[in-house]
Amino acid sequence: MSKKFFLAALAVAASLQSAVAGDDIKSYLPDFHGVLRPQYSLSTTDGESLFRVRNARLALSGHVTDDFDYFAQVDLCQEGSFKALDFWGRLAITKEFKVQAGQFRMPFGVEPFRAPGNYIFTDRSFLGKQMCNYRAIGAKAMYTFAKLPVSIEGGVFSPYAITIQNRWTKKLAYSCKASVHAGDFTFTTGFMSIIPDGVRTNLVDGAISWSAHRWLVEAEYMYEHYTHKAHKACNGFATFVDYWMPLKAGKFNRLSFQGRFDMMGDHSTAICTEDAILVTDNPARRRITVGSTISHITTKRLHFDLRMNYLKYFYDKGVTVPAAQNDQLVAEVVVQF
Repeated sequence: MSKKFFLAALAVAASLQSAVAGDDIKSYLPDFHGVLRPQYSLSTTDGESLFRVRNARLALSGHVTDDFDYFAQVDLCQEGSFKALDFWGRLAITKEFKVQAGQFRMPFGVEPFRAPGNYIFTDRSFLGKQMCNYRAIGAKAMYTFAKLPVSIEGGVFSPYAITIQNRWTKKLAYSCKASVHAGDFTFTTGFMSIIPDGVRTNLVDGAISWSAHRWLVEAEYMYEHYTHKAHKACNGFATFVDYWMPLKAGKFNRLSFQGRFDMMGDHSTAICTEDAILVTDNPARRRITVGSTISHITTKRLHFDLRMNYLKYFYDKGVTVPAAQNDQLVAEVVVQF
């Protein structure tokens, strides 16, 4: 789908919404929404500055019938690049059982599924950015038990990048995920098997979160194994705490404070070199992030955030620090609508 076509579709959707406002119209009319994240970073290591637009996402969603919904999303400026992200349709076979097909995130993990408008920090953890950042073309099934606080989902996918859609294969990627809700706690676990470039890697994930009394506390562990001993296994971990309080300061009505620790071992994106071997693309690192967010919240979807974070990195001795992965002070604006 081209950028011009998607923008035209958004314009039509916006005009339809405006034209039928206040009328009793079925929900199959598209809903238009998005998120904008301009950001400024200052390296406290070398004093260099960086301005960028991390995300400028626009999306359409809606229902064709009561049982069939759809979603389409692009990023007009993901750090300067246009990216086609999600295009899928979903059918509710029963109230509990649904099937979905198209292009979307493989069901796995908790951190990887946070959308930019719901980020807790100015940057994703290593789990969601380096270890597991996969969209794929395929299909999945989802089942939510009627009398149990349990949901499961799993699917099969093309093993190739979403830009490669004409290559036949006998090997597929697949993943599954299960969540259990118990009071204020949520437990999540999952398995993923992918083939980025001929070397299959398998990932296992486990997470626990607690949300109550203005607090959100979460911890997640991820393990990635490279088959045929192509690279040593990678362990990743992230835990954070977020506390919010009501505020009356002009337009702002909420103030929150955040703290996070995340780490990962030597990681490979599993892209083979000319010698058909894997190299370490992301060296082992640990990080502490602290910050605060002041917000103007109208609804769950509509909000304006001003966020400030300080990121402190720790590397093993002798490691060459990757670009933009050193100590930073980061400020960003988040507009979600």
